[in-house]
Amino acid sequence: ISERASDDPDTVLAVEDIDGHEAAHGIIGRGSAVFVRTGWDTRRHDAEAYVGTRGVRRFPGFGAAAARLLVDDRSVSGLGIATLSIEAQERHERRERVYRDD
Repeated sequence: ISERASDDPDTVLAVEDIDGHEAAHGIIGRGSAVFVRTGWDTRRHDAEAYVGTRGVRRFPGFGAAAARLLVDDRSVSGLGIATLSIEAQERHERRERVYRDD
């Protein structure tokens, strides 16, 4: 999602992104670790560009539906991303947790 993230810090990995990847490369295997490439690592030396402004954190992450698909349907063992959290920090919206409690 790095191309989208360069223009939209609130972008998330969507189910459609996973569908596209699997169409090209096959179904993600049980026990796999899934890492999302956002390009955000290039911002690591600039705190405001990496995190957002004071009080308004903005960076890409996993969409809740995509995370549920990966964890519940594909049984992946881990999710990774080069931002502060796998959860996107949408500006003034309440965000849905993307992990399970169990």
